[in-house]
Amino acid sequence: MWVMTKNVFVSIEQDDENPTVLLVRGRIKGDVSQFLDLAEAAEEVTPGAEYRFCIRADRRWVENRLAAEAGAVDYPDYKSAIDIRDVRRRHVAKQIWEIWSREQGTRYGTRRRADESASPSTGTERSSRLTIPHGTYRRPRPA
Repeated sequence: MWVMTKNVFVSIEQDDENPTVLLVRGRIKGDVSQFLDLAEAAEEVTPGAEYRFCIRADRRWVENRLAAEAGAVDYPDYKSAIDIRDVRRRHVAKQIWEIWSREQGTRYGTRRRADESASPSTGTERSSRLTIPHGTYRRPRPA
């Protein structure tokens, strides 16, 4: 699982030998420890690995951290919430957004440009929302 927050990008996988342990891996120093709310010194550094930084963590701890991150969402637009001083992280997030936007266009024949607003005043309608007990689900409009 990939997790991107406004300050962190990590990959989470189950340990091969112990299903109660998850490997939380990152490419940028401090991302893993920040996500897990631990001291940066806890990160294992493996220079030649696919992900240079890693912490083996109890599955329940990671589950709680995922819930805490979801509960901390306080912004209406993810890309704009990324610290403006972290230019490289903002650039990477925009690239990822553009790749998924192209994929949506390929699959469904529609694509919003990065600079196009989703407000009704531009003629672009927001998807309808269905409130469910544990959050909000955006139901796509029929094509």
